[in-house]
Amino acid sequence: FPEVEDGVERLRDLGWVIHEREVPGDLATLGRFLRENDIRIVYFTDRRFVSAAYARCRLHGVSTIIVHDHAPGVRPEPGPVRGLWKWIGGRLPLVACDAAFGVGSYVADRIVRVGRFPRARVHRVTNGIPPGPPPSVRARKPVVQVITVGRAHRYKGIVFALEVFRELVHGRGRDDVRYDVLGDGPDLENFRTRATELGLEGVVNMPGRVSDVRDRLEGSDI
Repeated sequence: FPEVEDGVERLRDLGWVIHEREVPGDLATLGRFLRENDIRIVYFTDRRFVSAAYARCRLHGVSTIIVHDHAPGVRPEPGPVRGLWKWIGGRLPLVACDAAFGVGSYVADRIVRVGRFPRARVHRVTNGIPPGPPPSVRARKPVVQVITVGRAHRYKGIVFALEVFRELVHGRGRDDVRYDVLGDGPDLENFRTRATELGLEGVVNMPGRVSDVRDRLEGSDI
């Protein structure tokens, strides 16, 4: 990890050995680290799918490089020249990762459409907890419960969701919707402030980090 913010002791209790370092950082140090620890598989999150640093990793014994894209959002498709450059790069075995994981169907499709990465090496790998029985077999409730689970960061689209609930409640007169945002993060207080500004008291609940995510999901509709 470049930096471990929390949960260090729990990870160590589970037998993890934690190293904090930037990648690629100093290439000589990186190569020595890979060799000394006999690292054969490297898993990156939210990194480039093509990088000269990957060639350096392979020269020091790494056989498989995986990049997992969690980032939401709309990305513009590249123009013809940049698109061709991306297409070629994604097919160069030394500098392209071996597999690209998308956190959902949309992100996986974006890797192919915007990143021009080979579809055969793109896989959908979602986060989360199985939410229990589908809504059709749950007891009917007087409200529609929507839940977002994730780190409270501006790029997650929470502000847009708040705007949607403002339209539902104040624009369309819906009093049967509730929205819970579960998870801590650097923008949590900003989200709470924005919800208040939009007049969503009693509609939006932002408890931060919770330990009963599965139970809450089982009581949700969306």
